[in-house]
Amino acid sequence: MSSKKPRVITCRNKRGELVSEPHEITKVWKDYFQDQLEGRDEPILLQNVHTELDITADEENLPPSITEVTLAIKKLKQNNRSTGPDNISSELLKVDEQELVNALHKIMVKIRETGKIPIEWEEGSACPIFKKRDQLECRNYMGITLLNTAYKIFSNLLFARLQPYTDKVIGNYQCGFRPQRSTIEIHTLRQILEKTKEYNIKTFHLFFDFKAAYDSINRNKMVEAMTEFKIPQKNLSISRTLL
Repeated sequence: MSSKKPRVITCRNKRGELVSEPHEITKVWKDYFQDQLEGRDEPILLQNVHTELDITADEENLPPSITEVTLAIKKLKQNNRSTGPDNISSELLKVDEQELVNALHKIMVKIRETGKIPIEWEEGSACPIFKKRDQLECRNYMGITLLNTAYKIFSNLLFARLQPYTDKVIGNYQCGFRPQRSTIEIHTLRQILEKTKEYNIKTFHLFFDFKAAYDSINRNKMVEAMTEFKIPQKNLSISRTLL
């Protein structure tokens, strides 16, 4: 056995007091993540929403195809990333892809029909990643949740069906978190700013830094926005089950 003593990890609770007992530390982090992720929204009451669609009801209710599931698997990030509670890595799905695709396709179709996800998909392993400043403060950490691989596949599949609708309402001014927008837009913006400075042209910059924006999003407002964007009822209902 090693003679080295384990390093005592401490953190501060809501009152600013230092805690070092393992069970106390666990409770501090649990409370912190619950406050971040659960928010203070009222329960989401989503009634039947009748939206004007560009596709027919029959097309909207089509179950996921084998091709859709295959593409959703291919979108999984690899590079030996940490696994979720199911301990299934993205690389493992490449061993016998066709057999797994068929099995996953049946699961995805059933979820689409019932609107319910497996209870195991509600589990996740929260991992705090330090950002800056005081290491004893929970708020100075970014939470990363390790999810089940099958859940991520379904999320990719659902995202692919939602994207055609969101692309119609999101303007060209937004480049972050959108496909086919990266270095070119950054370079263009940089050139514009350099030229305005060179020719002494006034520019106004507005920068928002929302604290834990994606963690503390108002779920009710998100559902309202999706309804306003005319997201089909089926996709809207399934999205609601994932909130």
